[in-house]
Amino acid sequence: MKWDFFIYEKEERWGIAFLALLCLVLFFISFLYTTPAYRLSEAELEAVRAQLRDTVQAPILAVRQDSNLTIDLNTIGYKELCQLGFAPLTARKMLAYRRKAGFLTVEMLTPKFGADTALVRRLRPYMQVRRPRERRGRPVRDSLFVFDPNEVSADALRRLGFPARAVKALLAYRKKNGRFRTARDLKKIYGVSDALYARIAPYVRIQGTGPELARDTVRRPVRKPVYRPRVIEVNSATIADWDQLPGIGPYWAGRIVRWRDKLGGFYRISQVGDTYGLPDSTYRKIRVYLTVDTTAVRKIVLGKASFKDIVRHPYINYEETKALVRSYQAGLIQDVDDIASLDIFSAGRWARVRPYLAVEPPF
Repeated sequence: MKWDFFIYEKEERWGIAFLALLCLVLFFISFLYTTPAYRLSEAELEAVRAQLRDTVQAPILAVRQDSNLTIDLNTIGYKELCQLGFAPLTARKMLAYRRKAGFLTVEMLTPKFGADTALVRRLRPYMQVRRPRERRGRPVRDSLFVFDPNEVSADALRRLGFPARAVKALLAYRKKNGRFRTARDLKKIYGVSDALYARIAPYVRIQGTGPELARDTVRRPVRKPVYRPRVIEVNSATIADWDQLPGIGPYWAGRIVRWRDKLGGFYRISQVGDTYGLPDSTYRKIRVYLTVDTTAVRKIVLGKASFKDIVRHPYINYEETKALVRSYQAGLIQDVDDIASLDIFSAGRWARVRPYLAVEPPF
């Protein structure tokens, strides 16, 4: 049916009734134990305001009455600052800054500490800064004096106004044998601001001469000796000789030597560039260090060399080897120049093969 949703069992009706009763009880309990807010009258509020004004102005009035009172920012305590009217947080900030650095002038009491401007203006005639003493074995920043950045100590740097990070960076630079040649070199130290440099630059005095300091500084670039390979003769050079050339390591040195041995030696420097896989840029780089001795070329002597010795040469193929052997056995070759007239090699190939052939004249 349409209204079946609102039909409950007996247990459900008892539960609903119990929850409704519980809500009523809690409502009356909260109403009974709630205290109504109490509102001050205008007269009572004005009395509270007057009391607060008297509490704040009392220390200031006391200061005005005692003209002999002096406030030393480097010695006054936390309790005295609060009595003068400074907020507790402001007093803690001032003491923390004093422990870290110390006040050098009254003007250093800036609004960054959260002090009330009117309060500081009233107390200004009574404030002073005496010479700070050393605290916890560490001198505070109190003066400027002549110093040498290559010799000055960490304590002296702090007195000059160097922040902690600048002191650490300067000492680390000197530990690495770094040297300062001019006052401007201090600007390269991490933590030395332009304002600090302008303040201390007139007091910098560096001992020693320029060249001596230049030799000691670690920032001076070190000139490496220029390596110049020695010139080699291509037909007698070993793998170690080739290895010392620019761009030629043990791998390419071995390949060049093996190629030379297959040919029987180089009669032209350009044959080095024919080494399989050797980059042309590498060949152009090393050719100025190469010379050739053509008398060291190993020749193939027709009449003494076997068929295998001839065909093994990279410039002579199988058909050309057969033609050479047959022509020699037929007595057609009495001299090397006779080979050119037999049309065994083309003109281009004959120019390459000619330096490697010799003929043993028949008896």
